[in-house]
Amino acid sequence: MVRRSTAGQHRRLPMWAVLVIAVVLIGLGTVLVAVSRHTVYDPAPLPSASFSGSVAPTGPDLARVHLDADGDNDNGTISSRTGTRHDPTGEQEWVRATAMEPNRLFIPSLGVYARVETITISGGDLEIPGNPRRVGRWSGGQAMTGGDQGTTLLTGHVETADGRVGALYHLADISAGARIWTSNAQGDRQEWAVTVLRTEARHSSHADLFASGGSRRLVVTTCGGPLVGGHYTRTVVVEARPVGGVVPHVRPNPTASASTRHQSSGHVHQVARHD
Repeated sequence: MVRRSTAGQHRRLPMWAVLVIAVVLIGLGTVLVAVSRHTVYDPAPLPSASFSGSVAPTGPDLARVHLDADGDNDNGTISSRTGTRHDPTGEQEWVRATAMEPNRLFIPSLGVYARVETITISGGDLEIPGNPRRVGRWSGGQAMTGGDQGTTLLTGHVETADGRVGALYHLADISAGARIWTSNAQGDRQEWAVTVLRTEARHSSHADLFASGGSRRLVVTTCGGPLVGGHYTRTVVVEARPVGGVVPHVRPNPTASASTRHQSSGHVHQVARHD
């Protein structure tokens, strides 16, 4: 069969067809813009203002936190396509500093109660725990409690590519003097008071954060700012000074210590109270 060429012949489309095509193209353009916008995360939180200076410890020693089935900090998720924030699904439990579990970071004012894992440096970067609900402690720094000088360095994800919100997502909201607790593997705990909140460029050397000498301090960091080339551009840095000494872990004695019953999300949790 010989097919006749239609080259050179032009047929004018009716006006209604032109209008339909225009509407379709406009709609397609809107969808493409929306997709390109929402496949890039919104900027991670940054402090509204930095501060530096020692103030009296302030804030509660207990908080109601969301914990998942593994007992990790559940801050919910963020949809990468729509930017929608989804609330945590974990149960809410009351946590008190005097009843902390071993190897934990507790920031009551931010609702942070995160398990801490030991991490090392690989390829020049700290190997942050893959689970964003956990925090890493640099093995080359000071321990979680005690010591007269040097830095205990903790770090964690602000969020991950699959939309899970990190335990330190709200770190940029911390206040001067906010109380922080850390516990070691034995359950001994150390209280700290926040003295510094600042940000640094991601590509800074951060050499001072790895200092082995100097005044005793706790440093907690996470990412912040816009996401460029797969990396956030800023690092949120919090420093805190020790308040008092190490408090040894004491196993609750059911016959000697009272307990407070708290009911949340349909079931009851026991929180030890030590006087």
